[in-house]
Amino acid sequence: MRYCPQLTIGFLLALSPSLSLAQLKPEPRTLDADEIEKVRSGEILIWTDVGRKYGESVALIDGTVDELATILFDWDRLPDWIPAQSVARTLEHREEGEIIYKVVYGESKMPFPFARRKYRSDVETGLKTGPDGERVAYMMWEYIPGSGNLKQSSGFWYMHPWSENGDLTLARYVVYADPGIWLPSFIINWATRDVLPKIMKALRERHDYLH
Repeated sequence: MRYCPQLTIGFLLALSPSLSLAQLKPEPRTLDADEIEKVRSGEILIWTDVGRKYGESVALIDGTVDELATILFDWDRLPDWIPAQSVARTLEHREEGEIIYKVVYGESKMPFPFARRKYRSDVETGLKTGPDGERVAYMMWEYIPGSGNLKQSSGFWYMHPWSENGDLTLARYVVYADPGIWLPSFIINWATRDVLPKIMKALRERHDYLH
């Protein structure tokens, strides 16, 4: 049985066929001193690698891990705040303590003239104790082959406290994907430079709206 998930926006970067799911284990990114100062100032950090075929963003968000996890784990409400997410439905739901396994359906809008990407994915979300004893949240996903018009998509969210009282959270979003269609370079640039930071901005705004 598959125990992983799908958040929709990042699949404009093709999945490396050599990538294993073991490499997708959710964990914090190590930041250097310059990157730490950037996130403290509110900057959204982005990494992409055409050779490795991935996109990633990291940002500091004003809110607790639990508050942000409540937003992120509510699959059916994702279209309310995630850019380009047009449809999101939970098809199956199973809980084991604080870990939740889902099968989900989703649709994401693409720039004209490309058709929407449709998919089903296995999703795992959880709240647990992190390596330093702090409370962390994660969300993993993996596209179910043949369930839609994607070729592949997998990735994760990982969120951990960034302040002593826990009111700031460092969020990491990583995606590997193949939309199953040829895309011109301007679309790939749009995905990496526009969509990735918009996801983080949208999470910030959703938290501010609810709190």
